[in-house]
Amino acid sequence: MAGTLYLVATPIGNLDDMPPRVAATFGAVDFVAAEDTRVTLRLLNHLGLKKPLVSYYEHALHHGAAILARIEAGENCALCSDAGMPCISDPGEQIVAEAHARGIRVLLDGVFNHCGYYWPPFQDVVKNGEASGYRDWFFINSYPVTHETRTYDCVGHYKWMPKLNLANPELRRYFIEVGKHWLRTVDADGWRLDVADELPDDFIEEIRKAVKAHGPDCYLLGEVWEDATTKEAYGVRRTYLLGKGLDGVMNYPFRNAILSFLRGDSTLSCAEQLTSICEHYPAPALHALMNHLGTHDTERILTALEDEPAEGRDRYWQSGRRLPKARYDHGIRLVRLAYALLFTLPGVPCVYYGDEIGMQGYRDPFNRAYY
Repeated sequence: MAGTLYLVATPIGNLDDMPPRVAATFGAVDFVAAEDTRVTLRLLNHLGLKKPLVSYYEHALHHGAAILARIEAGENCALCSDAGMPCISDPGEQIVAEAHARGIRVLLDGVFNHCGYYWPPFQDVVKNGEASGYRDWFFINSYPVTHETRTYDCVGHYKWMPKLNLANPELRRYFIEVGKHWLRTVDADGWRLDVADELPDDFIEEIRKAVKAHGPDCYLLGEVWEDATTKEAYGVRRTYLLGKGLDGVMNYPFRNAILSFLRGDSTLSCAEQLTSICEHYPAPALHALMNHLGTHDTERILTALEDEPAEGRDRYWQSGRRLPKARYDHGIRLVRLAYALLFTLPGVPCVYYGDEIGMQGYRDPFNRAYY
């Protein structure tokens, strides 16, 4: 199975601005392709990581073939520039083009439901209050806006992630243009929409039009945790898979059915859960599902199958959990059975990095450890 090419944005200025997911990606990959290996080495040293480095910049484009050969052989690679996002002012778009020439698709991850606290439009609201031209892009409850008092709506009550108001036409146009820009710039093959159940159906339809205008075979994937054909959100029946929204979704119901079965649930119950999805989903969507046994939002499959449920236990307890050898070996056998099931079901099987070597961990941040 081919590996994965990650396009990794790095901090502009302060290395402490490194997001946890970016740090985890550097930790997970087998090697790093860098615009300047000296700059990236300082970044990796800051993170306490040691990774093989390969130069990839304007005058070293010939390294692209070797990088892709390693990815085809199963290695994972992080492509980064000295500061900011690859493909804007460095040769990232060339390696994406080479990936396409080898039949490797590139999917972008879009978070259009919320932003970071320090995103410039939100900071404009923090600075200018009601006089800000961006105030209606967010759900502001009172002024002044500060993270100490959290006078704005957030995602999961997490103060560093202000929620976006997608009922605002200007904000919608902004994100539609963002979607179009990155499809054009990178020549990507589609988008994955984070927390799609928080996005209005008509907004998803607009994103779909942009994706399909870029290419009829481009793919629009949504993060939906339930049966996407019966999903209701905010009192509205969702229209994800009616042919004008998503092409496919992250298939959490299959994961839930497999986990329950291997934890002792009946064969009949598992079959009913699997059959329900197969009967409800239109054939094009069923065969385009992202089938998985774990993601950055769930426990590791080995932990979920063999270790104790966290059940509200604190992070200290979770951080110290490791299975004894006998239970680890038993858990590995269960993981193999789980993937055997996953790989025989309709849809596209995906392996969350580290599962193939039996990594353990409860939910974020313990499911994002380095190799």
